[in-house]
Amino acid sequence: MTDRQQPTRPLHGVRVLVTRPQAQAASLSRLLTHEGATPIEVPLIAIQPCQDDDGAIQHELRSLRDYHWLVFTSVNGVEVFFQRLQDLGLDSDTLREHSVAAIGPATSQALQQRGVDVVLMPSQHLTSGIVKEMSSLDLQGKRILLPRAEEGSPDLPPGLEALGAEVKHLSLYRTEIPHDAGSCMLKALRDGLDIATFTSPSAVRSMVSVLDGHMELLAPVVLAYIGPVTAEAARSQGLHIDVVAAEHTSEGLVQALKDHYSHGSHYTHGRK
Repeated sequence: MTDRQQPTRPLHGVRVLVTRPQAQAASLSRLLTHEGATPIEVPLIAIQPCQDDDGAIQHELRSLRDYHWLVFTSVNGVEVFFQRLQDLGLDSDTLREHSVAAIGPATSQALQQRGVDVVLMPSQHLTSGIVKEMSSLDLQGKRILLPRAEEGSPDLPPGLEALGAEVKHLSLYRTEIPHDAGSCMLKALRDGLDIATFTSPSAVRSMVSVLDGHMELLAPVVLAYIGPVTAEAARSQGLHIDVVAAEHTSEGLVQALKDHYSHGSHYTHGRK
């Protein structure tokens, strides 16, 4: 290939903002690097385990036998859940007698890596997908535990309760904005970004917060979202929607970016 020939990889030289928590950014960055992109990691959220001053979390984890189903909605929920179990001297065997559901392949994989059999994962990696999938089951009187974020989707508990289940939302963690997110974000924008990626509504809300009324700084940047829930959160915050992944995974997001650029959308630090 001569110097004048175009690179074969659609994302060659494209600068892509990765907003995931620091511990989770590497996997998406590797995928982007493999496609020739330059990932710029600026974590916009950090995971903070909830305090358990009244012992409510410990009580629920020691009483898992009282539940028929456990539904995990994120990798973060899985990680914090098992850290709590470990702190109590418990392990994955505690879940052996339970039916376990997961939203999304990454969440399912995180459970399987810990020896947990996932018996249900909706084809649509959304909270609405889990409700639709479980609607074919007899959930009348069944107790379901949702170990998840403090600010988890408000639609999931009533959706499952409408199927006859008794649902307990167990807040295990909350998302916070890293103290240096604002300065790091401004530097990334000054240095030049082609794309900003968002993999959760929390990251969207954090972006709006750290820009503090200067949303126009994102105008020249292509904004890409891992799925419709995250995109809808962005729309409600006044952000534009350029790319939404059809498959709601990191791999799906990268593929959506490749498709976007392959179809003639070429940028140099800004939107066409």
